[in-house]
Amino acid sequence: MNFDDIENFLNNRAYRGLGWPQLRWMFTTWNLGGLIPLTWITLGFDYVIWGMDPAGYHLTSLVLHLLGSLVFYFVLLRLFRVAFEPGERNRTALRLRALVAALLFSVHPLRVESVAWITERRDVLSGLFTFLSVLAYLRAWSARTGERLERRWYLASLAFFACALLSKAMAVTLPVVLVLLDVYLLRRLRGYSRGGLRLLARNLLVEKLPFGLLALACVVVTVLVARGNDAMAPLERWSLLDRLFLAVHSAAFYLWKTIAPVNLSIMYEVPEWLDYAARPFVAAWICVIAISAGCLALARRFPALLIAWAAYLVMLAPVSGLVQVGLQLAADRYSYTPCLGWAALAGAGFFLAWRRAGRAPNASPRAQALVAGTAVCVIAILGVLTWRQVGVWHDTETLWTHALAASPASRAHENLGDLYQDRGQIDRAAARYERLVQMRPSYGPGHLYLGATRAQQGRPEEAMREYEEAARLMPDSAVPYYNMGLALVALRRPAEAIERYRQAVKIVPAYADAHNNLGLLLAEDGKLDDGVVHLREAVALRPDSASYHSNLGLALARQGRADEALQELGRAVDLDPRNAGARNNLGVMLVRLGRYDDASVQFREALAISPGLREAQVNLDDVTERAKRKGTTTR
Repeated sequence: MNFDDIENFLNNRAYRGLGWPQLRWMFTTWNLGGLIPLTWITLGFDYVIWGMDPAGYHLTSLVLHLLGSLVFYFVLLRLFRVAFEPGERNRTALRLRALVAALLFSVHPLRVESVAWITERRDVLSGLFTFLSVLAYLRAWSARTGERLERRWYLASLAFFACALLSKAMAVTLPVVLVLLDVYLLRRLRGYSRGGLRLLARNLLVEKLPFGLLALACVVVTVLVARGNDAMAPLERWSLLDRLFLAVHSAAFYLWKTIAPVNLSIMYEVPEWLDYAARPFVAAWICVIAISAGCLALARRFPALLIAWAAYLVMLAPVSGLVQVGLQLAADRYSYTPCLGWAALAGAGFFLAWRRAGRAPNASPRAQALVAGTAVCVIAILGVLTWRQVGVWHDTETLWTHALAASPASRAHENLGDLYQDRGQIDRAAARYERLVQMRPSYGPGHLYLGATRAQQGRPEEAMREYEEAARLMPDSAVPYYNMGLALVALRRPAEAIERYRQAVKIVPAYADAHNNLGLLLAEDGKLDDGVVHLREAVALRPDSASYHSNLGLALARQGRADEALQELGRAVDLDPRNAGARNNLGVMLVRLGRYDDASVQFREALAISPGLREAQVNLDDVTERAKRKGTTTR
């Protein structure tokens, strides 16, 4: 899938294994947007077991998700035991409530992205450790002495929290969630005098201090990494008001997708500029204000609603848009832990309805059966939708085609364009890139991609226009100037191409391809000395390039520096023995030095590699004729 997985896994050898070099890399790398060594360790484990078979990686993610769901079930069981009145603590009823809530969480289509996308292994692993941390915290509370938590389980909770942070930074909000549990479900602030309450509150804060310090350290590290990678959008790009609107939109968006999980997409793209009066933003404000007001109004009768809403907003905050990273307006994976409260409330709600149906004056088994059947049907429908959503992740084209149908995004056009480009379907790639620049005209790389496809279509003038726009949008990038050089060569304007290549190497002095092409053009223009300087620079930057050595060798030959030319051409053949052109060039140089037998060997090898290489055949015939005239034979 050409969205992170190629870079993170297919082209990345650093994570492959569990030896010291791999472990050192895992604990120091900032790949995947943060310091997440535990996630990398699970991926290294996958490589040891499965190699590069993707089925094994998917199986591991699925197992982690199922384990997390199981732990969530036990968390719910403990929470429900505390939340319901003694008369409502029927074991079977509690277990069924917890089971329904855990199933609603685990089979919901919003979970698919986190489980099916290998890059998002961090979601399921961090979620598992988060659930374990909460479970250990609840065990510490249930085994408490007075108001002091049981030390062993408290430390276990803290350790699991650290593991969650080392899997994904999104777990940083857990300390606040634990405080909400203290205040509401565990009722730790009730029944105290003012002085005793003050002391208890202080103790609770001290108790949460280690959690807070770990969270703070994680936030600092993540922010520094994001800034260093230019991943975090500055205030100049998204103002505080913009971010507030994005956050409100996120709060309403995930709630709506939880209720109606259709048209899910890997990319819900943030628009280039926010229209505060747009319908989605207006609807989001109405939704958030109405829910907040309703939860406050019902706080005395149904405090669970307010706590669930507060926990949801707190857990969603890091990915809500308050800190804008990337192009996404929202992402299904961001709902993994924030929407836990809704699953818990739904599970409890189903069985409260079931109990009331049984206690109603005109109660009948049919009423209870209807409620139970509704719960089963909802879970089944979610399961079917999840199965269909899994099919969306079958391959790259299916994924991004579905993304476009669900939520049009420029990034989807870009990735489909890349896919078609790799397949050699240039016209289809160009059509996607054209839509990309229409949707996001200020995106410089989009103009580069469109320009490249225009060049491949034999339309260099149009390619030049796109490259010039890319250069305007990306003044610090050398690539647009390099590509302009290619287009100008195709337009037979070498003097202008030379200037573009000079601009490219001025911006990036270590741009090997630009040095090589500049050297070739200068040599063709008769400026051999300048040309050789740039060709040598290209070889110094890319000593493993056979073509660079060959180009330098030919230029040196034109300067009459036969020995150096022979050395470079020989090096080109050593680096790429199956390169027929390099062998032909070496043969020509050997002919100049009068070494006809050696030259004949190179020409024959070139023809064996590429029988249709006419130049090598002509050279072989010529050297054979020369040898005959001198009374010798060629081998």
